[in-house]
Amino acid sequence: MLLTNKFAPTTFIIGFLERDLERIVNVDTNWRSTIGRFGFRPVSGGLSTMLRELEPLSGPVKRALWVETKSGWTAYFDNSINGSDPYGPISYISGLLSCRGVTISCCPDIKGQAYGQTRFDLWGQEPVDAFNCTRSVGATHDGDRWSWDVVGESLPFERVETYSRKRIKDRFPPELANEYCLSLGVNPYAESFYGESGVLVENLMIADSQCRTETYEQASARFKRR
Repeated sequence: MLLTNKFAPTTFIIGFLERDLERIVNVDTNWRSTIGRFGFRPVSGGLSTMLRELEPLSGPVKRALWVETKSGWTAYFDNSINGSDPYGPISYISGLLSCRGVTISCCPDIKGQAYGQTRFDLWGQEPVDAFNCTRSVGATHDGDRWSWDVVGESLPFERVETYSRKRIKDRFPPELANEYCLSLGVNPYAESFYGESGVLVENLMIADSQCRTETYEQASARFKRR
């Protein structure tokens, strides 16, 4: 858990790019200018303060947040009411920047609200597939059953012996996904890993009134009711 899940579901899924904040924002600005009208503004403070800038959570997604870390990586979150969806920006921008990207998903299985999932993805490190994916390992509950998905060749740090466990949900526990990230210099669930500067991205074509919205407190209450 990051920040004891106070900012769930945003922190259930996190993305990272192996480039500095300024360079990523420059590329993101150019990309988004081709698909619509977006505003960019700097934010600062602790991670909790910056995540508050994403409120209200919304469907469709209206805001995204890039956050520097105390490493060569920059983190990505967005304000989707069902949890961040970093896969598009991370896979695409890692290709534009010719850098590695990581996405990690550790979602609880909450009936009627969220499907359980533990997933690790590495992007942009050769060899990649047509989606710029190098490696993906994931155990996902789709509402009826657990499924096991593996893409690409195993990485040197993987503990592939766990993949043969009988129960799919036991093959890839959250601790193992976190261990894989640590092997790449990413510490996703440690607050101390994050810096105090970020950039908020806002879709100017969508008004809050057009969205289903929630505060973090409302989202927390929704999950706890299940």
